[in-house]
Amino acid sequence: MKKTINIKSLILTSLIISISLTTVGCNNTKNAKKNTITETKVAQEKVNFPITANITAGSTVTLPNAVVSSEKGKDPVLSVGKNSVEQQVSFNLNKFDEDKDAYIYINKRFVDKVKVGKETEQYVLFKEADLTEGNKVMQVVQFENNDTSKSVVKYNEVKFSLKYK
Repeated sequence: MKKTINIKSLILTSLIISISLTTVGCNNTKNAKKNTITETKVAQEKVNFPITANITAGSTVTLPNAVVSSEKGKDPVLSVGKNSVEQQVSFNLNKFDEDKDAYIYINKRFVDKVKVGKETEQYVLFKEADLTEGNKVMQVVQFENNDTSKSVVKYNEVKFSLKYK
């Protein structure tokens, strides 16, 4: 009789643990899907370039990993593989507000939003449309209260050329 009760208890305990683990696993999958959806919405966010943006004195945007630097008045040159689908590009922001997001545009087309912090080096992912050879402009904009319908508080840009390796 005692062995039967112990076996039944063991089976019942195993069943409860299995159900608990399954429930937790399913909830984590749901949360992962929600996070993916949120990240996708941010990536798909479209923010029109502010027509009234004027360069803010003192703030700068630089491309530290350019093959040719911007010394002597030349535009920096970024080198990418000809068949690249995506390319992570680093850039430095100087004298931008740390408490505001920075909206990144390539040729006035919104590509990403980054958090500005104490670290000046940031990264943006260039996709196929941004990876064509030629002259380009990266614009960085900060809006009042991080509200894209409000006025521009910081703006600067960097001109560069993109060349295939």
